[in-house]
Amino acid sequence: MEKSRVFSIFGLVFVLIVTAFAQDVEDNLGARPLGMGRAFVGIADDGNAPLWNPAGMSFYKERIVSGMFSRLYWGIDNDAIGEGQLGYVHHFRKMGNAGVNAVILFSNIWQETRLTISYSHNIGRKFSVGVNGRLLRNEVVKSNITYTDQLVEDIIDPREDPFFADHGWAKMGFTGDIGVMYRPNRKLALGLMAANLTQPDMSFAGIGDKGQVPMTIRAGGSYWIRDAILPAMDFQYIMKEVNGGNQIHHYNGVEWWLAGKTIALRSGYNASFGAEGYDPTELSFGFTYRSKKALDLQVDYGFIYPLSEVRETGATSHKISASLRFLPPPEKLFDLALRSSNMDIYPRDAQIGETITVRAKVENLGERPVSGYSVSLY
Repeated sequence: MEKSRVFSIFGLVFVLIVTAFAQDVEDNLGARPLGMGRAFVGIADDGNAPLWNPAGMSFYKERIVSGMFSRLYWGIDNDAIGEGQLGYVHHFRKMGNAGVNAVILFSNIWQETRLTISYSHNIGRKFSVGVNGRLLRNEVVKSNITYTDQLVEDIIDPREDPFFADHGWAKMGFTGDIGVMYRPNRKLALGLMAANLTQPDMSFAGIGDKGQVPMTIRAGGSYWIRDAILPAMDFQYIMKEVNGGNQIHHYNGVEWWLAGKTIALRSGYNASFGAEGYDPTELSFGFTYRSKKALDLQVDYGFIYPLSEVRETGATSHKISASLRFLPPPEKLFDLALRSSNMDIYPRDAQIGETITVRAKVENLGERPVSGYSVSLY
């Protein structure tokens, strides 16, 4: 009976971990987007942009350091499933925008790591394109596996399982994303994101299609109402058959910023359409506090209540994020001045068509060096 209970717990924990990343890395991070029911591909206006839609980095100018920690599925005994993220967004003015993110999902015996590098560049003032390159690594944490000798001889020590001897305890892969964003005005934003373009096989045995991280296509939009209320909606198509058909998810969320935009409340809901019909997935709630005084610090909280079979375990998820914004230093300017008092022209009584020599001192009164400039004479 005890042995059966142990294996049941192991199976449940494994299913929950797979569920956590089955929704994929780009839509499982950030307390703010998760509190909005994961409707964020058409917003992407903060430090979460690189993972949700990298094109969004082009539409703000702050440098942002962001981090998140979450305890997943509270209510599960005998294991602690958690997730952490650390990221940074930097702007290079005319050269575009870049971001880097490290993500780790962990339990006692399983660990998934994602390292993402992002880049975006605007095309005109209203359109932007962004790309991600991502390294993936999955690992069974052998050092955390414990085993007690069993009375039944058929049960072997999992640390000596021939499967892992043949295939190893870890698997690595690489994939990429591409996103676009269109902002015709201050109120409306439309986004599109294609994730996991290479669909890497992350199974230990290399089983092909069944072990692939599926490609997803996500489209959404948001619209500011009175500069205080922000409703958003996303649709996502997952290119992987589940119960005989591909899945389509829809995500809905709304955010309400109070006066001064230092406090925000939000809520969201999402569900899926598949071969078995309409399936509600989650309810979510959250809030934000943003201090704009000495430091531009924002703290977000998100609570996720599953509506799927996971709720029968009493499992819920809590997300806490923090981000720190820095305005870039002012752009250095150059200011060239011609010192007429030091100008020398020879000959001063030149005739038309005659070559003359002009010597003058040009002084840079600005903040950055200048070379290769031209001088015009009238």
